[in-house]
Amino acid sequence: IAGLAATSFPTTLGAPQTTYGGGNSDAFVTKLNATGSALLYSTYLGGTSADQAQGIAIDATGNAYLCGFTTSTNFPTTAGAAQTTYGGGSHDAFMTKVNAAGSAPFAYSTYLGGSADDEGFGISVDTAGNATSAGFTYSANFPTTPGAYQTTRQGPTDAFVTKLNATGTARLYSTYLGGTSYEFGFAVAVDPTGTYVTGGTYSANFPIVPNPGAAQSTYAGNGDAFITKLITVGSPTTVVLMPLTAINQVGTSHTVTATVRDAALQPVPGVTVRFTVTGANPTSGSSVTNTAGQATFTYIGTVAGLDTISAYADTNNNGTQDTGEPMALPVTKLWTPGPPVTLTLMPTTAVNPVGTQHCLTATGDELSNHARRAANNLWRWQLRRIRHQAECHRLCPALLHLPGRH
Repeated sequence: IAGLAATSFPTTLGAPQTTYGGGNSDAFVTKLNATGSALLYSTYLGGTSADQAQGIAIDATGNAYLCGFTTSTNFPTTAGAAQTTYGGGSHDAFMTKVNAAGSAPFAYSTYLGGSADDEGFGISVDTAGNATSAGFTYSANFPTTPGAYQTTRQGPTDAFVTKLNATGTARLYSTYLGGTSYEFGFAVAVDPTGTYVTGGTYSANFPIVPNPGAAQSTYAGNGDAFITKLITVGSPTTVVLMPLTAINQVGTSHTVTATVRDAALQPVPGVTVRFTVTGANPTSGSSVTNTAGQATFTYIGTVAGLDTISAYADTNNNGTQDTGEPMALPVTKLWTPGPPVTLTLMPTTAVNPVGTQHCLTATGDELSNHARRAANNLWRWQLRRIRHQAECHRLCPALLHLPGRH
C-alpha cells in the first residue's frame, strides 16, 4: 500500500528511508505479509516539504513502482535518474521504484515536471519493467519526447502520460494529452499493444480517434470522462526507401521517402534519418520522421548518370551509423539529359541566286549546359540538311543565339 504518512509512521530496519523527511507529510510504501499480521517492509519517501504517493504498481518479481507529487526541492532522487532536480511550481510529479525486499537504496527515484504544478495519479508497469505514469500538468514546459502525440500543452492544464525505461534513467516517451480546456489523467494500464489512460476532460475538442467512429465522439458538457489508447512504439528496426527506381531529366528535383518502423511494424516518429547519394550527383542530408514514421529528402540532379541513394535511422542522433541502427536497402535514380531547346530559324524563307551567300539565325532558350550542347548539335544537323536540300555550295557561318551567348 502507498499514500501519505506523518512522523510516527512505522518503518522497517534497512528500508530506503527510515526517518521522516519533514513538512506536512511524507509519501510511504508498505508491504504486509499474506495474512496482514506483519510488515515485510515499510519506508518513508519524502523531502523536507509535503510529499504524497497516489499510485502504486507491482511487477512480477515484487518490485513496487510509485507515483504522486512532491513539494520538496530535496525529494530523494537517484544518480542518473531521468530528472534529478525540482522543475518548479508548487509541486512536481515523481516516479520511484522500490526493490522487492524494500531495502535501501531506492532502485530509482525521479522528479517528473516542468516549471508549474504537476501531479502523478496512476502508474503501471510492463513485463520488461518499464513504468508508465499518468497525471496532469499545468507546465507549458513539461518534459516531452520528440515525436510524441502532443509535444505542446493544449489548454491551461493537460493530462500527461510518461513512460520510463527499466532503470528510470530515460523517458521512452512523454506526451501531453488534452484539448483547449482542462484535462486530468487518473489511471493507466499497459498491455503488449499499447497504453490505456482514463481521466476527465472539460474540452469540447479533446482528441477523439477515430472521429467519427469512436464510442462517443462529441462532448456532452460539464466535464466528461475519457479513455485513450496510445500505441506502443518500439525502437526502429527497419527503414524502407521509396521509390525503388526513378528516371528524371537533369535540372529537375527528386524526392525519396524513408519509412521507419519498429519490430511490430508500427511507424516510429521523431527519428533522424540520414540520406547519402553516391554516383553522378553525390550529396547528403537528413530529416526527422513524422507521426507516420516517414522522412523525406529532396535534391536536384545537375549531371546525367546513375545515382545510388542509401539511408539509415540515426537513433542516437550522433551523425554516424552505430551497431543496431537499421539501414535501408539502396535505391537508384537515373538522370537523363534534358530536352533540346526549340530553335527558331530566321528568315523562314528566302530566294537567292546560286553562288551567293545566305545567312540563317537560330534562337532558342537555354535550359542547362546539356540543353546548350543539344541545341548546338541540332543546329549542325539542320545546317547539313539545308545544304543538301538547297544544294548550296557556299553558306555564311551560322549564328546560334542563346540567352547570354553571342
